[in-house]
Amino acid sequence: MPLQREKIGTAIINLLGGPMQMIEYCMPADDASGHTVATYGEPGRERNGYFLGGTATLGLAVDGLPFIHCHGSFVTEAGDVRGGHIVTERTIVGATPVTAFARTIDSFIVQLSDDTETNHRVFHPHLTPGAIIDGVR
Repeated sequence: MPLQREKIGTAIINLLGGPMQMIEYCMPADDASGHTVATYGEPGRERNGYFLGGTATLGLAVDGLPFIHCHGSFVTEAGDVRGGHIVTERTIVGATPVTAFARTIDSFIVQLSDDTETNHRVFHPHLTPGAIIDGVR
Protein backbone atom coordinates (compact mmCIF):
# COMPACT_ATOMS: atom_id res chain seq x y z
CA MET A 1 0.00 0.00 0.00
CA PRO A 2 1.65 3.30 -1.09
CA LEU A 3 0.46 5.23 1.99
CA GLN A 4 1.93 2.59 4.28
CA ARG A 5 5.22 2.74 2.38
CA GLU A 6 5.30 6.48 3.14
CA LYS A 7 4.54 5.75 6.83
CA ILE A 8 1.18 7.52 6.66
CA GLY A 9 -1.20 6.15 9.28
CA THR A 10 -4.24 8.39 8.87
CA ALA A 11 -5.84 9.72 5.69
CA ILE A 12 -9.17 10.62 4.15
CA ILE A 13 -9.42 9.07 0.70
CA ASN A 14 -11.84 10.13 -2.02
CA LEU A 15 -12.47 7.31 -4.48
CA LEU A 16 -13.63 7.85 -8.06
CA GLY A 17 -15.08 5.42 -10.59
CA GLY A 18 -13.77 2.20 -11.92
CA PRO A 19 -14.81 -1.33 -12.81
CA MET A 20 -15.05 -3.84 -9.98
CA GLN A 21 -14.58 -7.58 -10.20
CA MET A 22 -16.42 -8.03 -6.87
CA ILE A 23 -18.06 -5.60 -4.43
CA GLU A 24 -19.14 -6.74 -0.99
CA TYR A 25 -21.24 -4.23 0.93
CA CYS A 26 -23.58 -3.89 3.90
CA MET A 27 -26.56 -1.68 4.60
CA PRO A 28 -27.62 -0.52 8.06
CA ALA A 29 -30.13 -2.65 9.94
CA ASP A 30 -31.97 -2.46 13.25
CA ASP A 31 -30.21 -4.26 16.09
CA ALA A 32 -32.82 -6.72 17.37
CA SER A 33 -30.86 -7.15 20.61
CA GLY A 34 -31.17 -3.43 21.39
CA HIS A 35 -27.46 -3.29 22.26
CA THR A 36 -26.79 -0.71 19.54
CA VAL A 37 -28.91 1.83 17.69
CA ALA A 38 -28.12 0.12 14.40
CA THR A 39 -25.91 -2.59 13.06
CA TYR A 40 -24.90 -3.95 9.66
CA GLY A 41 -27.29 -6.14 7.70
CA GLU A 42 -26.21 -9.28 5.90
CA PRO A 43 -23.52 -8.56 3.30
CA GLY A 44 -24.53 -8.22 -0.33
CA ARG A 45 -22.17 -9.27 -3.12
CA GLU A 46 -22.11 -8.01 -6.67
CA ARG A 47 -19.83 -9.15 -9.47
CA ASN A 48 -18.73 -7.04 -12.43
CA GLY A 49 -20.14 -3.77 -11.17
CA TYR A 50 -18.87 -0.23 -11.63
CA PHE A 51 -17.80 1.80 -8.60
CA LEU A 52 -19.21 5.34 -8.85
CA GLY A 53 -17.45 6.90 -5.90
CA GLY A 54 -16.96 6.90 -2.18
CA THR A 55 -14.92 8.02 0.76
CA ALA A 56 -12.63 5.95 2.93
CA THR A 57 -10.85 6.66 6.19
CA LEU A 58 -7.47 5.06 6.78
CA GLY A 59 -6.62 4.54 10.42
CA LEU A 60 -5.53 1.83 12.80
CA ALA A 61 -7.40 -1.22 14.02
CA VAL A 62 -7.47 -2.07 17.73
CA ASP A 63 -4.31 -4.17 17.23
CA GLY A 64 -2.48 -1.24 15.59
CA LEU A 65 -2.58 -2.65 12.06
CA PRO A 66 -3.88 -0.46 9.17
CA PHE A 67 -7.67 -0.44 8.84
CA ILE A 68 -9.91 1.16 6.20
CA HIS A 69 -13.56 2.15 6.72
CA CYS A 70 -15.31 2.92 3.41
CA HIS A 71 -18.74 3.97 2.17
CA GLY A 72 -19.49 4.12 -1.52
CA SER A 73 -21.97 3.76 -4.34
CA PHE A 74 -21.84 1.56 -7.40
CA VAL A 75 -23.82 0.23 -10.34
CA THR A 76 -24.48 -3.50 -10.52
CA GLU A 77 -24.00 -5.56 -13.66
CA ALA A 78 -27.82 -5.43 -14.05
CA GLY A 79 -27.76 -1.60 -13.93
CA ASP A 80 -29.11 -1.09 -10.38
CA VAL A 81 -27.51 1.64 -8.26
CA ARG A 82 -26.51 0.46 -4.79
CA GLY A 83 -24.36 1.68 -1.98
CA GLY A 84 -23.45 1.36 1.65
CA HIS A 85 -20.54 0.24 3.78
CA ILE A 86 -17.96 -1.36 1.49
CA VAL A 87 -16.29 -4.45 2.95
CA THR A 88 -12.84 -3.55 1.65
CA GLU A 89 -11.11 -6.78 2.62
CA ARG A 90 -13.45 -8.74 0.31
CA THR A 91 -13.89 -6.21 -2.52
CA ILE A 92 -11.78 -6.70 -5.65
CA VAL A 93 -10.98 -3.91 -8.09
CA GLY A 94 -11.39 -4.70 -11.79
CA ALA A 95 -8.90 -4.40 -14.65
CA THR A 96 -8.68 -0.59 -14.40
CA PRO A 97 -7.77 0.89 -11.01
CA VAL A 98 -10.15 3.12 -9.08
CA THR A 99 -8.76 6.66 -8.81
CA ALA A 100 -7.92 7.64 -5.23
CA PHE A 101 -7.13 11.10 -3.87
CA ALA A 102 -5.70 10.91 -0.35
CA ARG A 103 -5.48 13.77 2.10
CA THR A 104 -3.01 12.71 4.73
CA ILE A 105 -3.16 13.83 8.33
CA ASP A 106 -0.01 14.05 10.41
CA SER A 107 -1.20 15.90 13.52
CA PHE A 108 -3.24 12.96 14.81
CA ILE A 109 -4.05 9.34 14.11
CA VAL A 110 -7.41 7.64 14.29
CA GLN A 111 -7.68 4.23 15.88
CA LEU A 112 -10.62 1.91 16.41
CA SER A 113 -11.80 1.63 20.00
CA ASP A 114 -15.06 0.89 21.74
CA ASP A 115 -17.52 3.77 21.87
CA THR A 116 -19.87 3.85 24.85
CA GLU A 117 -22.42 6.09 23.09
CA THR A 118 -22.99 3.83 20.08
CA ASN A 119 -21.70 0.49 21.46
CA HIS A 120 -19.67 0.10 18.27
CA ARG A 121 -15.97 0.21 17.58
CA VAL A 122 -15.34 3.53 15.87
CA PHE A 123 -12.33 5.65 14.99
CA HIS A 124 -11.21 7.96 17.79
CA PRO A 125 -8.51 10.64 17.26
CA HIS A 126 -5.22 10.64 19.18
CA LEU A 127 -2.63 13.43 18.86
CA THR A 128 0.68 12.28 17.43
CA PRO A 129 3.89 13.11 19.30
CA GLY A 130 5.14 16.56 18.27
CA ALA A 131 1.84 17.51 16.63
CA ILE A 132 1.23 21.19 15.98
CA ILE A 133 -2.43 22.29 16.07
CA ASP A 134 -3.19 25.95 15.22
CA GLY A 135 0.45 26.85 15.85
CA VAL A 136 0.53 25.24 19.32
CA ARG A 137 2.59 22.17 20.08
